[in-house]
Amino acid sequence: MNKSPLLQKLIKRLDLRSSIGAVCLLFVLNGFTLETKAQETITLGKVLNKKKGNSNTTITEGEGIGAKFDAGKKSLKLTEVYINLYETHPDTIKFYLRIFPLKGKELGKNLATEKVYTYAVGNDEIKLDIRDMGVIVKGDFVLGFEWADTPNEKHRTLTMPSGILKKGIYYKEVGEKWKKIPLLGLGLVVKGEVL
Repeated sequence: MNKSPLLQKLIKRLDLRSSIGAVCLLFVLNGFTLETKAQETITLGKVLNKKKGNSNTTITEGEGIGAKFDAGKKSLKLTEVYINLYETHPDTIKFYLRIFPLKGKELGKNLATEKVYTYAVGNDEIKLDIRDMGVIVKGDFVLGFEWADTPNEKHRTLTMPSGILKKGIYYKEVGEKWKKIPLLGLGLVVKGEVL
């Protein structure tokens, strides 16, 4: 049997010792084609207008701020977190990312790793790729920042866009549990892939 030039190139490229290479070759020989479905990405939250309203939080080690999100009925693997800032902020901030499933009014166990993020705030934004964390959520959850240190800078305040009639801001004081302030919201966005 004469092999076509295309098939010869394919055989050279596929590692037939691997099961994936052998399966791909079988599909090609039998006239099948493999198609991959594009991953569905969902964006939760909203980038709020900086000029319409804002909230200030002083960066103090052990305190934190966050917001409530609804991932819906499907499981969602979180991939990215974005928040825009307004005017004053320290040049560098250190924080833990906190992600809690919401069970009724109670926060469940933190799903995020205990990694301290040291972030140089540029262009008045914080943008994190959290894909490797592997956090999967379903339904309501709270995502927040807990400050890992108190900056020794003149500007210890973060000013973030906020709005009213939203799902609520969550905050944490030193040594206390996270609490909800109803009806407010932050300009905080979370992206995830539907599983």
